[in-house]
Amino acid sequence: MNPLEDRYSRQRRLASFGAEGQRRLESTLFCVGTGAGATVQLSYLCRAGAQRLSIGQQYREPAFRHAEQFAFSVARDYANGAWRAIGQIEEALLIPVETDTTTE
Repeated sequence: MNPLEDRYSRQRRLASFGAEGQRRLESTLFCVGTGAGATVQLSYLCRAGAQRLSIGQQYREPAFRHAEQFAFSVARDYANGAWRAIGQIEEALLIPVETDTTTE
């Protein structure tokens, strides 16, 4: 397959991401709120390959702790949206550790 034909080929090549990570990202349901920050959050998630999105109320997540350094509220909203998207992507990529339950 031509790498230019696959939009996410670079992500799949990363050892920490791989094909399994891309499958997890595509199958995870992401909940996104509303407002300026949600626009950025949606953009990040879609660009990463998320295919299942729910728009509406969401639980309050910890905000980006450096957002208050921005002088304008729109910039704070964008920073918080990007922070939430990155956090959701990281959460979706966590692969559970399998433990061996057999005894010898």
